[in-house]
Amino acid sequence: MAPISVSVKRWLEQISPRPSRSWCAAAATSRSRPIRSVATPSVRPKSSTSCACVSCRTHVMISADSHVIEPPDVWTDRLQGEWGDRAPHVRRDDDGNDWWYVDGHRTNSFAGGTQTGRRFVEPDALVLADRFENVREGAYDPDRYVDENLRDGVIASVLYPTQQMQHYAVRNTALVDATCRAYNAWLAGFCATHPQRLRGVAMLNVDDIDTAASELERAVGQGLAAGLIPVGLPMGRTYADPAFDRLWAVAVDVDVPLSLHIGTYRANPDRQKAPVIPGAQSASAKPAQTAFATADHWVRQALGDIIFSGVFERHPTLRIVSAEHEVGWLPFFVERMDYTYTQRATKGHRFAAGALPSDFVRRNVWVQFCEDPSAAAVALSIGSERVLWGSDYPHSEGLFPRSHEVFADRTAALDPEARQRIATGNAAALYAIPASLSAIPASLSGMDIQ
Repeated sequence: MAPISVSVKRWLEQISPRPSRSWCAAAATSRSRPIRSVATPSVRPKSSTSCACVSCRTHVMISADSHVIEPPDVWTDRLQGEWGDRAPHVRRDDDGNDWWYVDGHRTNSFAGGTQTGRRFVEPDALVLADRFENVREGAYDPDRYVDENLRDGVIASVLYPTQQMQHYAVRNTALVDATCRAYNAWLAGFCATHPQRLRGVAMLNVDDIDTAASELERAVGQGLAAGLIPVGLPMGRTYADPAFDRLWAVAVDVDVPLSLHIGTYRANPDRQKAPVIPGAQSASAKPAQTAFATADHWVRQALGDIIFSGVFERHPTLRIVSAEHEVGWLPFFVERMDYTYTQRATKGHRFAAGALPSDFVRRNVWVQFCEDPSAAAVALSIGSERVLWGSDYPHSEGLFPRSHEVFADRTAALDPEARQRIATGNAAALYAIPASLSAIPASLSGMDIQ
């Protein structure tokens, strides 16, 4: 693997200065931008003076939303013999940046893994493209991954991809299936080095539901801990379709949750043309910014279809996770579902025993936030038992190396029990992470974040 470049080392020094042992976050505000909170007055967080050194922390966290940055050989080693240059591979452009190409189309660069923490010190310097050699080693080396996250107070991580999510925009079904299988095999090996601390999420293509169900069974058999289905389906398809019962039943049978992650929009495989990726950067930044700011539309659509069609009645132990959509949208959405179900003339499926849509949200749905200032209010509204937290490491919009500070600020209005559930308890139960991990190893005690 490529070593960390000199430029990245300089960024790391700027992001995580080596302080004296008495240094804490409160003393660092002059060196980096403060965490901005716009919480509502009823749940306004108390001021936080959380120290950045591991030994001074009051709690540890499990990140229910973290990522890997896939190395360039993930798919070329596994697919190039069959698919040639249609398989995902990396090319360098005239500006010296590396880009993924899939089925003849350019998709994603590596900037998401080269700017970890930069937004806290110089957000105006964030870039859209970079090269793989500048990617943080922890993003693709499992030992470094665990070590860096432990130093950030994160004892275990639920791992999503970066590039593989872009493949939902590829229209060739067989190629998408192949990339999912190859990625899942690579991720299983990555997680096997630290199986209790690294919990991988299998990628599933739902063009053919039987194929998706079989891949989920195979991936869980390899040690992965969850499955991901696209949050946005092509026009004309919906998760209300009873054909999805096969996938729901398999998820229950293998006892893993299914995730709806931001940015996973399935292209229509019946329209063979260049992929369209919602939110992708174009000549004008405005459409991309709008897509990012309204991304919760897609998860509300998917959850609404699942709930209103009675999926959770037919599969009462099915678990669905909203990942990286933040959580402020949820209380209004729940109220609107109950209102629509009880007050509107249009009638669809009717639930047994007087149940309401909100009952299934509280029983079958988990929502994950990173830095949503309304997180405490949402936890008080729907119950802290269904709220997860994630750092989004190592992405440029993630929280490393200030995860502890952000989490403490966003959950300050909650009682210790609720905070503990969100920090570790909920994710540990959902992803089968041992409770014995709920302490920073002694080898890291008293060490500062590097």
